[in-house]
Amino acid sequence: MFLSLRTLQNVLFKIYLNPGYRLAHQFDPDRFAARFELGEEYLAIVRNLPLGDIDDFARELKAKQMTNLRLQMPMAYGWLAENRPEILREFEEVSTLGRLAGRGALADLFVSHIREWCDYADLPDALPEVARLEHLLMSARRDQEEAQRSGVKAPVPDVRSARFSWDSLYWTRPRTVVAHFEVDALSVLLKKRTMRDAGASVWVVVAPAASGQVPTVMRIAEPAYLVLSSMEEPIRARDLLERTADEGIEIEGSALRSLLSALEKAQVVGAHHEADRDGR
Repeated sequence: MFLSLRTLQNVLFKIYLNPGYRLAHQFDPDRFAARFELGEEYLAIVRNLPLGDIDDFARELKAKQMTNLRLQMPMAYGWLAENRPEILREFEEVSTLGRLAGRGALADLFVSHIREWCDYADLPDALPEVARLEHLLMSARRDQEEAQRSGVKAPVPDVRSARFSWDSLYWTRPRTVVAHFEVDALSVLLKKRTMRDAGASVWVVVAPAASGQVPTVMRIAEPAYLVLSSMEEPIRARDLLERTADEGIEIEGSALRSLLSALEKAQVVGAHHEADRDGR
């Protein structure tokens, strides 16, 4: 009985969330219902679903999804609503999510949808990049909320031990993202530039904030981006400096030291300090 009820729930979500399943049910309810392993009572429920109620509920679910998307990605959504509403209408019609789709799945589809439209429509180059940046910020906020609900406290840096040495270990904290944008998406998001005048490439760090509600967002130079992209595993500062030289990354020792210290202070990277042999 329990499995049949679970199956019924899955079937109903398929009908409500997927226009293809709704069309199949509308065309032949008996044949559609027979595809699923349901008891006669649940088969009757599926066969006799009122078409009007199905359409109404499906519209309500889709409207709720689009409202959430507008709140999560207000600039990209707002620009399209004002300038190209047909793109939003098409996305609303074609986007489908399963019942078990994770948080952020609709935003993933939205970013891809915008990028596909950019291939054959006169859209600003900044639009998909701004949408991607908004998606990263949304994900960082979600990670903060999950940590707060689970009672995980943000780490408090130990000021006494947070002293750089070339033997210090550094690593990029979990859920920290370093990203390259073809245009200055950050300035557009901050309304310092426009979608049609978005400027040149930027490199950005996005991470859940150690405290407060606003995620950490830092503009960094390209060498810093290359350094951070190679720090998934803990690495000594001196080994990191050697690696940058081997890979042709133009960053001097003093600049790397300042970068690592600044990123540690912002809690974008983690660190473990031990004084090196000469005490520097």
